[in-house]
Amino acid sequence: MSRRRPVARLLAILLLAFGFHAAAGQEPAAGALGDGRDELRARFLELLNEQRQKQGLAPLRLVTSLARAAQAQVDDMVARQYYALTSPEGRTLEDWIKDAGYREQLVTEKIFHTDRMPQTLAASWSQSPDAHRQSLFNPEVEELGVGIGDYQGLPLYVFVLARSEASYLSQYTQQLFARQTARFEDLDGLRQEMLRLVNEARAARKLDPLTLDSALNRAAQGHAEEVFQALKQGRPVPGESALAQRVKAAGYRMRRGVGESVVQGTLSPEETLAALLGRSGRGTPNILGSWYTQLGLGLSFERTANGFFVVWVQCLSRPASSTERAHAAEETADPRVDWLRHNAVAVRSLDPAVEDGSDLQPLKQILAGARIVMLGEQSHKDGATFTAKVRLVEFLHREMGFDVLAFESGLYDCAKAWERLQSGEAPLTAARRGVFAIWSRSAQVAPLFEYMGRQARSGSPLELAGFDNQVTGTASSEFLLGDLMRFLGSTDVETREDWPRFQAGLRILTSFEETKPPDSEVQRAFTRTLDALAAEIRKRPASREAAFWLQVIESERSNAKMSWELAGDDKAAKNLRDEQMARNLLWLARERYPGKKIVVWTATYHAVRNPASLLPLTDLPPTFYRGVKTMGDEVAKALGNEVYVLGFTAHDGEIGNPASPTRLAPAREGSLEDLLNQAGAPFAILNLRKTAAGGEWLRGKLVARPLGYTDMQADWTRVLDGMMFIRTMTPREQAAP
Repeated sequence: MSRRRPVARLLAILLLAFGFHAAAGQEPAAGALGDGRDELRARFLELLNEQRQKQGLAPLRLVTSLARAAQAQVDDMVARQYYALTSPEGRTLEDWIKDAGYREQLVTEKIFHTDRMPQTLAASWSQSPDAHRQSLFNPEVEELGVGIGDYQGLPLYVFVLARSEASYLSQYTQQLFARQTARFEDLDGLRQEMLRLVNEARAARKLDPLTLDSALNRAAQGHAEEVFQALKQGRPVPGESALAQRVKAAGYRMRRGVGESVVQGTLSPEETLAALLGRSGRGTPNILGSWYTQLGLGLSFERTANGFFVVWVQCLSRPASSTERAHAAEETADPRVDWLRHNAVAVRSLDPAVEDGSDLQPLKQILAGARIVMLGEQSHKDGATFTAKVRLVEFLHREMGFDVLAFESGLYDCAKAWERLQSGEAPLTAARRGVFAIWSRSAQVAPLFEYMGRQARSGSPLELAGFDNQVTGTASSEFLLGDLMRFLGSTDVETREDWPRFQAGLRILTSFEETKPPDSEVQRAFTRTLDALAAEIRKRPASREAAFWLQVIESERSNAKMSWELAGDDKAAKNLRDEQMARNLLWLARERYPGKKIVVWTATYHAVRNPASLLPLTDLPPTFYRGVKTMGDEVAKALGNEVYVLGFTAHDGEIGNPASPTRLAPAREGSLEDLLNQAGAPFAILNLRKTAAGGEWLRGKLVARPLGYTDMQADWTRVLDGMMFIRTMTPREQAAP
């Protein structure tokens, strides 16, 4: 028997406010009464949940108030000698629950008067009549209370199963929020809906319809995000003039100004339009202006404890005529934009599946003489950058003779991953043994590992390597010590008293779960044993494998220092890591792969030269890069122009997880990204090492954001050798398991 409490009035309030707070759990989950029967209650919970699990149902949890209600009903039946769901005076389960202080949305109960043992009783439940099963195996109930007594010489059990009102409303609210969030995220759909509603309102007043414009959409979106942040932070809200600047930066040539409409708090285009039309004392709304012919819509929102904080922006304008646009272009054209339009290499597509590489052919001249090409990335959340890098890597391998791909991942881990890949292991499985998960589990990078798998046993393999001193995959924990000892063969190192402590330290260093540094004695024993192992290797004849293990030991030593000794000094730890990555990469270039050409996959932070010359303008303190050491700077000092570093940057878009992406603010006006955007190509490569006549301005102080999307000022020709521009960034996507 089950009953539901009507919640229509409460839900009506919820829907109106859209800001319901689910109460914290009503009580502890233990369900204990302290009456000597709690162990039996816990046993019944365990048995019932086993049966529910077999039927694919969620487990229940014991709740004290339900146990009080069930026990009160049992005690009443025992004291007054009746056996029924309703007491002689008409009290029912709802009364016992109310007395216990539990507010239910759904409740059901079962009474058992039996001499069966709990396990035998539980075994019978799945064969019970439908009415029994519907109560015990109700998929909607979440909580359990058990009353236990002795009635006429046999055990008496009352099972009360329920879902609380608070839980139901919390789940319902989450569903409402999810649906609203999904609607907000369908910005193209909202724009079309708003356009339809606006044009219906205009038609009713005999006004011409508007059309959507992509440049006005971009400007409105950037303005919405800026207004949103200003409101959140209590700053002055940017006005129509700021929107007009964005419209110009988006490349829209207007005939005469823009119209701005900002609405806060509404949840739909219908509500937003109603708010605009309902404003009194402000004259004709911009959306009904007869002068305007085009519309752009922007939306910025954030989920809050009480619902949503929302800002809508409508941007209205009228394009200039072709004659007016030409005249305006002559007056306002930035010569830097014109230079970029003629000298940056336009890239047709980022897609690695594009077989025609004619758009990338200029790279052969740009990269002439380079033996190491470093491909950076702004953050580790940039899906479009990952896709572009995959295409570039495959082009460099197929057409320019680059035959090693060195990831910012573990030196040993990647060597082992390559060994497994060569032996026929599935490419993604092998890659995940060595390469950081940010790449080996990215849907955008997966095609590259599949490509490497196809090439592994061909006449022109693209060999996987790593240069990080960190443990980045599972290979170290699975194989490192065994591989090293097989190489060494018979040695007395394993018999020394330091050996157990060394093993303990290595287990901690190669584990992704254990992050706490070991005690100082283990740390010292770890270092002494590494020294002893290196000494053993140096006794052996020089060989390629011996050199590899010496480099691995050096790398592990620096990793231990970084992870344990410098755990509280972030800057020193980062500097040590970059110094070791530089030594590892130089070892790969000079000893492991002499004469071979190497592509380096890394973050731009690690690849830049002259980091102290960077001046952050936002997010970071101006002195952030003082004292910073980078792998790119160290390697450039050693190899000079043999190294070419290509950074990446974007004008707008989103990064992160597609399910909850972070939206990028459009690039700052006058920044390098803004100039590249005005130049027109959605993707372009800008060579900073050698510029054509008229490009001297690139050697001045320019604002750009190729490192973490933080605006920085620098002479970028001293920091990077080139920059790839992607107009609109997309998030990193997770690959299938």
